[in-house]
Amino acid sequence: MPTTRPLERRFTSTASYCAALCLLAALYVVLARAELGLAEHHDNITLIWAPTGLALAALILFGTNLWPGVFFGLVAVSVWNATPWLTTLGIGVGNTLEAWIGATLLLRIHFRPEIDRVQDVVAYMLIGALGCTLVSATVGIGTLWFAGTIPEGQTGFLWVQWWLGDVGGALVVGPSLLLIGRGRSAWMALFRRAEYWVVTLICVGTVALIFSGLLDGSVALLAFISPLPLIVWAGTRLGSRGAVTITLLFLAAARLGTARGVGPLVVDDGQETMLLLWGYGVIMGTIPLIFAAAVSQRDRAEALYREQLTGRLEAEREQSILRERERFTREMHDGVGGQLIRTLAMLERGNASRAELAVSLRHALDDMRISIDSLDSSTRDVWSDLGRLRVRLEPQLKRAGARLDWNVAEVNEIAEMAELTPEQRLHLVRIIQEAITNAVRHGGAREISMYLGPDRDRPDRIRMAIFDDGSGFASGGPDQGHGMANMKTRADELDAELEIESNDAGTCVVLRLPRHRSG
Repeated sequence: MPTTRPLERRFTSTASYCAALCLLAALYVVLARAELGLAEHHDNITLIWAPTGLALAALILFGTNLWPGVFFGLVAVSVWNATPWLTTLGIGVGNTLEAWIGATLLLRIHFRPEIDRVQDVVAYMLIGALGCTLVSATVGIGTLWFAGTIPEGQTGFLWVQWWLGDVGGALVVGPSLLLIGRGRSAWMALFRRAEYWVVTLICVGTVALIFSGLLDGSVALLAFISPLPLIVWAGTRLGSRGAVTITLLFLAAARLGTARGVGPLVVDDGQETMLLLWGYGVIMGTIPLIFAAAVSQRDRAEALYREQLTGRLEAEREQSILRERERFTREMHDGVGGQLIRTLAMLERGNASRAELAVSLRHALDDMRISIDSLDSSTRDVWSDLGRLRVRLEPQLKRAGARLDWNVAEVNEIAEMAELTPEQRLHLVRIIQEAITNAVRHGGAREISMYLGPDRDRPDRIRMAIFDDGSGFASGGPDQGHGMANMKTRADELDAELEIESNDAGTCVVLRLPRHRSG
């Protein structure tokens, strides 16, 4: 799994690195000046400290070696506010350590800036929002206490407020910047979609209604609920970047409206107003974080399922082709191949008549036709296979002057036969073919009877029996042993029992197949 750590080597020159530091410091100053306008109880404390989210996102996206940009940005803000140097140094160290520790720990556990996994959401909340912010709050409040600028008895309260401010900044700004930088759907592709601008216009109208000051405080709940359908719409249809831009629009409106003293979040108590704004920001900031991860994980799971399904189907197709190839090769070898070898031997001996050669070649053609029939995908059941075999055997039987009594039970009597696979069906057909052709070729049979149906003696079996009135094995050809071996091998493949009895009065071949098959 690739990590974001290689991004630390993105800067190929000292000039580009210094430019990145200056840009980060400048952005830090802009956000810090904006947030300090709503500071409560102390000039350095606000309930949503956006620079925390900026610093954490920047170090995650572009490398922890950008930490000096955070420190210089804080120093610049402190100089602007004429903060004493000791206080500036302490707060700067605390804020820099906060971002550096958070980014370092997240990168080490392979955190993905796309926030497209549930573990990424949990890791960011625990480490980036709740964990590393303890460092800044502790060092910052400790510095202010040491400098003597904290009112008596307010240390604990201000520490909580500082920590909540950093948590709010990490949750509101950090995920938004991460998703803007690494979210799904390219920016240009997003901007070219008319649906995106429709959602944006609806959001602008909603924002204007909620934070215009035209509505009284009784509709404050509307400020919390109304954006949710739009964010769900944007996240589902437009990706994480679409959801984030809509979220930032609502957060910016809430921030500016509250600063101007208008909107449903403004109440008489300034501290309560800040708490409402903090809760609104945290809720709205975490929604795209959780939603983006859920949607991305769902999409990834669906893509993985489709990939695995495609791979499985392809593997099954290749296995099926391989099995068919092996089966056809064996059938050609045992059937047509064996018959052609016998014909060639007759030619080499030079003692075969033209009629004998013609019969041998005709047998080879019969075997080849049966093998080709087995490849016909339109044949879906064993009864069709047996019917084709009977059609193929009729000319051979007619030429030999033999009669075949074909007795196959009804489908409902041997319904288990429908469970035979194509390969198993071919094994059954070949056993029947071998028994009948042996009776004609080697036994000289004139009467042949074939039965396929329930086994009266063993109800758990299906019985296939072939009787003939030939001379038995005594007058069989030299290939008789090979044919019997093939029949036994095929019976084993069917998990069936094969019995063969032969004497001067004829031959009996009995095959018993299990009724309840395992597959």
